[in-house]
Amino acid sequence: MYEIVLSGPLTEFSDYNLNAFIAFAAGFPSKIIPRRLLRRHLYPPTEYDERGVVKFAPYGLRKIETILQDEFGEDKVATIFPEKLPEVINEKTKVVGLTLHDPLGLAYVSTTYSSLVGFGSVPITAMETKIFFDMLKKLKKRYGFKVIAGGVGAWQIADMNLQDEMMIDTIVIGDGEEIAADLFKKALKGEKLPRVVKAITKDMDKVPTIRRPVLYGAVEITRGCGKGCAFCAATMRKRYSFPMDKIMKEVEINARNGTKMIMLVTEDIFLYQSLPGFKPNREALEKLIKRIASTPGIEYVQVTHSSWPAVVYDPKALEVISPILYEKTFWEIRGKRYIGAIIGIESGSVRLMTKYMRGKAKPLSIEKWPEIVVEGVGIYNDNQWYPGGTIILGMPGETEDDALRTLELVDDLKDYMVVLIPLLFVPITGALLQNASRVSLKNLGEVYWEIIWKCWRHNMVKFAPEYERKVRAVVPFVLPYYLYYHGRYGVRALLGLSGLLKENGWKT
Repeated sequence: MYEIVLSGPLTEFSDYNLNAFIAFAAGFPSKIIPRRLLRRHLYPPTEYDERGVVKFAPYGLRKIETILQDEFGEDKVATIFPEKLPEVINEKTKVVGLTLHDPLGLAYVSTTYSSLVGFGSVPITAMETKIFFDMLKKLKKRYGFKVIAGGVGAWQIADMNLQDEMMIDTIVIGDGEEIAADLFKKALKGEKLPRVVKAITKDMDKVPTIRRPVLYGAVEITRGCGKGCAFCAATMRKRYSFPMDKIMKEVEINARNGTKMIMLVTEDIFLYQSLPGFKPNREALEKLIKRIASTPGIEYVQVTHSSWPAVVYDPKALEVISPILYEKTFWEIRGKRYIGAIIGIESGSVRLMTKYMRGKAKPLSIEKWPEIVVEGVGIYNDNQWYPGGTIILGMPGETEDDALRTLELVDDLKDYMVVLIPLLFVPITGALLQNASRVSLKNLGEVYWEIIWKCWRHNMVKFAPEYERKVRAVVPFVLPYYLYYHGRYGVRALLGLSGLLKENGWKT
């Protein structure tokens, strides 16, 4: 039916009921809940027609689809729901292109919470990837098509040397806009393909405008960052803001096709047309948000990422967009609406921040990082934002004193509405720290366990106090499990937790 078929694992083809935060749960262990219940309630499938063609596709895959349809014709390229592939792929299929977000469960959330929760099982995303490739390999053996895999998690396959086992001909790490047409053209001609291609799009005019809707109504408003954080690949790229007209075309395409939400994809909302020195451009940002929010059919507008220093430097930049976003927010807790976004706290240690993330505080000074975070959270809260703050544990060269500085910052945030998200350090391909050692729970000392438990107790007290009594009742039964399953570092977890339990009147 199609010479080029685009697809990916099942977890890539769901909008998680428009709840991007719940999507992180795909990084949790796969044996806790039966797969049929996960499919029904966690990642219900996106819509697709009788041919298997999806109505909403992952954003990056939709970009590649547009490029390939422009090059080869719309009748030769289609994005297919994964479980329909056996009905669609046949002897006419020459190439299958895949999007992989976290195929082996090696990203930050998966690494941290699959090991933290345990049960000896792989993350949900890795389980679905295995099921998908078991099916795809059978089809490839029968029909002999080429497989080209990309997406933000494609690096995991190359790093773990699983390319041959998964029968992938080419892995694309980075951006695909400038290379996709030539790569698929070679595959259609039967020419030899490179095993791994690393690419970054330099000419942003090569980034196409989607012609069909995407999951979450995702629309990229900026790309890259330029602040140079050593643990992150995106920050190594020069920041770029897409033109207003291009952004609005994608917003309107999503809206016309039934998308209720527009998700603004950016490393930091305040990078949009930012001024020299990473200073917010409040006028441009307000104009953008107003235009998007006024688009007919759009009920929600969601921001992926934001930053602390931008709002500390210019609180007015947050004030002008917050009322608009509040009216279009998806999030609600106990009847009260709020605006959400992920913002990196990373560490309370000025030493570590200076060593690895000096640019993260711009347009302010990194020497004041803990104060910037605390003041920034307060400003967000004053404007009805409840941000999610990520904290990285176990960065290369981190000392116990560095960890204690992070613990102090966590204590300083106890009165604020911020979701604290501790994550184990992961070396990401393309980042300056890509060759650093991966962190395991086995490497964590007592202070790290105290950080983890204090963060999640804070989250429960602030966002779900009604469950605290139930959790307190369950914890005594859960803790022995750590001794059994986690071995030595289960003891470390108990030691790190004991002081915290005593503080709250628990017998230890």
